[in-house]
Amino acid sequence: MTEVEGSHALDLVLSQLSKTNGGRKLKVGMDVDDTAARTSEVVRDLMKERHGFDFSLVGNKYDWSSTGATDKHFMDIYNELWQRDGEEIEPILGRETFALLNEKVEFSFVSARGGNSSDGLYKWIYRHYGKTANVVVVNPEPYDMHGIRKLERGFDILIDDSPYVAATMKDEIARNRALLLVNRWEEAVACRHEPNTAVVKDAEHAARVIFEARSLHVGPMQE
Repeated sequence: MTEVEGSHALDLVLSQLSKTNGGRKLKVGMDVDDTAARTSEVVRDLMKERHGFDFSLVGNKYDWSSTGATDKHFMDIYNELWQRDGEEIEPILGRETFALLNEKVEFSFVSARGGNSSDGLYKWIYRHYGKTANVVVVNPEPYDMHGIRKLERGFDILIDDSPYVAATMKDEIARNRALLLVNRWEEAVACRHEPNTAVVKDAEHAARVIFEARSLHVGPMQE
């Protein structure tokens, strides 16, 4: 990511902090799959192992139809993994970073998913981050509304990897939402320089931007 994009992310969080009234904490939501957790890497590895799909030419892009893989292939393994409580899925967000977020902002993990994987998600979160972690699960139906459903939970900042949420954010400006978009989807998002959307490297980087903005906003003596 560029220096301009990094500066835009910091300015965006500072702008959201300026809107918090009465000293309330910034309300931050972080998506789980491919934002807090390395889900797709494991799913793709199993898709390659079981079905022989080759993802080497499509990189991190979501559209891998040229490989012969379908959404059903993906979702069958995805649900299987979460029904095993996500045991093979490694976290991206470190436990220490989570603890700082939990202390300095009103932080929640947020995910749009059905009942087949929700129980496993809760167990995964508590195993990696403890019982103090707050988890918000929103109904994924209808599919094209899941971004709006996350945004409707009232987060000041949403950290996500989805280009669909980024597109939705264009319609959410009036509601004072903001998005930190991990650059996994950067090439798919034409709106990444919109005032309410900024690109960050990953979940850890998003957290660092929030900590820096908070320090600048309240001052080092108040941290």
